[in-house]
Amino acid sequence: MERVQILVVEDEGVVARDIQRTLENLGHDVPWVASSAEEAMRISSEQHPSLVLMDIVLQGEMDGMEAAEYIRTHLDIPVVYLTAYADDRVLQRAKVTEPFGYILKPFQERELHSVIETALYKHQMERKLRESERFSTSLLLNSAGPIVVLSPDTSVRYVNPALEALTGFTAGELFGRKAPYPWWTEETLEKTRRDLSEAMQEGATHLEELFQKKSGERFWVEIRSQPVTTEGRLEYYLATWADITERKRTNEFLEKLFVQLAETISTAMAYRDPYTAGHGRRVGELARLVGGKLGLDEGRSKGLYVAGLLHDIGNLSVPEDLLIKRGRMNPEELALLRAHHTRGGYEILSGVEFPWPVADVALHHHERIDGSGYPDGLRGDELSLEVQIVGVCDTVDEMNSSGIYHAARSKKEMLAELTRGRGATYGVDVADAMTGIIRSGELDRVSAE
Repeated sequence: MERVQILVVEDEGVVARDIQRTLENLGHDVPWVASSAEEAMRISSEQHPSLVLMDIVLQGEMDGMEAAEYIRTHLDIPVVYLTAYADDRVLQRAKVTEPFGYILKPFQERELHSVIETALYKHQMERKLRESERFSTSLLLNSAGPIVVLSPDTSVRYVNPALEALTGFTAGELFGRKAPYPWWTEETLEKTRRDLSEAMQEGATHLEELFQKKSGERFWVEIRSQPVTTEGRLEYYLATWADITERKRTNEFLEKLFVQLAETISTAMAYRDPYTAGHGRRVGELARLVGGKLGLDEGRSKGLYVAGLLHDIGNLSVPEDLLIKRGRMNPEELALLRAHHTRGGYEILSGVEFPWPVADVALHHHERIDGSGYPDGLRGDELSLEVQIVGVCDTVDEMNSSGIYHAARSKKEMLAELTRGRGATYGVDVADAMTGIIRSGELDRVSAE
């Protein structure tokens, strides 16, 4: 271990030599002794000792406190004061220079050892902290991704240059601002506020938000964040952004293609089974309406529309003579139809990586929450919400349309079916949403399009 080298600054020669011997007996090197502030500053600049033991009152134009201020500020060397003066005025002035300790004359060897060891340790810890802070600041300043740090009251504590460049807002415009922030958008204000509240408590990994630049241009970010706490108390909240605007545009374009392709397939299916022309589109529109009434977001509601369009795609695998057969089917024919209609649809769609559970809906839209449906007899929570919604919409549109085997039913009959199956074969919320659609006339609008 490297030995500690100490500079003693004392203008009384006898006292200085006594301190030097004491320190050497404690295992420290004392290669320098200075008798003035000027000499202490020169030796410190040239030799850079581990610690300076400084008498406050020195002969000459400068006293020990002035020298200590220079040594601390310019050389980053810890200073411990050695003085016979303990009055409040002197100590108050000495505090301004931020010494690492005080020793009052006369002193005990044990006391001297303890103060020096404490001063060296404190200085080492402070240096490591400063290095850590410089490293952290360098990372924040040079990070390619936008970074924002918030205080517990949501006020902006720090933004890095990348965030300034992305948003167009300067750090000066943002410091101290509390939520809502100028980069938030009016239409997503409440969602973003809820997301921030949750993230400040639990953090976030893939939180997507729509923001706006100072110019008004909209952009999408993916946020990763972490609340930093001390003993359970929030100290600050750090969030990093990734600009995903181009990715969102690409995904939106692909989703649009998915929808257009699904609409095309649904239209093409009518040429093979003219008796159900328009059924897929109507089920899709109804499913999207139900999703909206249940509070589902736009993306999930769009998935319901696509699932509705394609829920009967399994009919493409049904033998044509069976598909258009007039008259009742025998049990074998009905079982074959059901197998092709559900499992065939699943096989057609399962190879496509839809962003929604389209294949699952094709397979299970005839399931019922009491287990009475097919093909797998699923019940309750085994049925996804999308499956339940499309199942009810399929039933209602079948009742509202004329088919091979039946005439269209009245609104009264449809409402009676929903009341009968509410909580039994159909989910309560889904049945109630569809009941509202029928009563409001929205079903008539969908059927007329």
